[in-house]
Amino acid sequence: MKKITILTLLIALCLTSPVYAKTEPPTIQSKAAILMNANNGKILYSHKENDVFDAASLTKIMSLHLGFDAISKGDMKEDELITASRKANNTGGSKMWIEAGQTYPAIEILKGITIVSGNDASVALAEHMSGSTEAFVTEMNQKAKELGMDQTNFITPHGLGEDKTTASDLSKLAYSYISHHSDRLAIHSEAQYSTKDRLVGEIVQYNQNPLIINKYEGADGLKTGFINGLFNFVGTAKRDGLRLIVVTLGAENASARYQDATRLLNYGFNQYETVSFGTQGDPVVDLTVYKAKDSLATNVVLESDLSLVAHVDDVDQIEVTDDVPDFITAPREIGEVIGKRIVKLGDETYTANIVMTENLEKAGFWRSIFDTVSMVFAKILSFIFG
Repeated sequence: MKKITILTLLIALCLTSPVYAKTEPPTIQSKAAILMNANNGKILYSHKENDVFDAASLTKIMSLHLGFDAISKGDMKEDELITASRKANNTGGSKMWIEAGQTYPAIEILKGITIVSGNDASVALAEHMSGSTEAFVTEMNQKAKELGMDQTNFITPHGLGEDKTTASDLSKLAYSYISHHSDRLAIHSEAQYSTKDRLVGEIVQYNQNPLIINKYEGADGLKTGFINGLFNFVGTAKRDGLRLIVVTLGAENASARYQDATRLLNYGFNQYETVSFGTQGDPVVDLTVYKAKDSLATNVVLESDLSLVAHVDDVDQIEVTDDVPDFITAPREIGEVIGKRIVKLGDETYTANIVMTENLEKAGFWRSIFDTVSMVFAKILSFIFG
């Protein structure tokens, strides 16, 4: 096997990567918070993460999870019509402004929840999917148990009730939601949403996510919450392959909520960097070929890009190995897997296949006999001389 030295990689990193400096975690104003590396679910920072708070509109992340789960499974279609009930229409707080008796495509209801935090839309979704808000809440709590949200109890599909949760549980929820529905973050990133009312015409509302409003680099979600004078937030951003999830609960005002979120995200992005170990098509090694009609050697390459996100303190602990044979025999085909590039960091392993770049036809009888003898001698010499 061919060993790639970490020194070579570090030299390359110094030439191509920004300089990162380790910093201490920031001081925050929120009563509880957590920061997660969404690439692997590891917690980077936590403060009173198991203290219980009112969930407020962060409850809607679970409603969205169930809604998009149903679409992914084929149990509900995006263009499936949802009829708004009078109960949905009369729901207070933030609204999508749906009208009782009117029908809306499921994706529009989901957008109304996602972008403008429509409590009315949350009720309409719950009634459509489960027959009643009570039945839907039962499903929400079942999902919470599956995700290990042990201190969470949902009462409503929107958060206007006594819905309870913790920063730790919300990070698990956001991690699952983003892992399964990352394509829906495009909706979370939309700056505004409009719906039409028969009496007043078009109603335009704006996304209240402070990361989106302030165009924080890489931000593309997720949800704000406000109840009983306290401001909650779950946010996410992605830079250079690293996605972070931040949760802040119990801030005294919207400004503190935003400041805490950005400070924690900045802290996280400052601690990590993306390390590349090759891109698709990069040559790995020239291999000796036996029993081939026209070739004595061939080049093999990486089948795909290979990179990982590592803490700045862990970069020098990365081990890289090319697991390829000393030689190969024909016949072979383009794209055939010959070996792997293996990258290890602690108990984590990342791999990329090493593949053929050409077809190799099998040689004739006498060439095959000659190469068989040559292979035997090559093995003997390799054994003697190491």
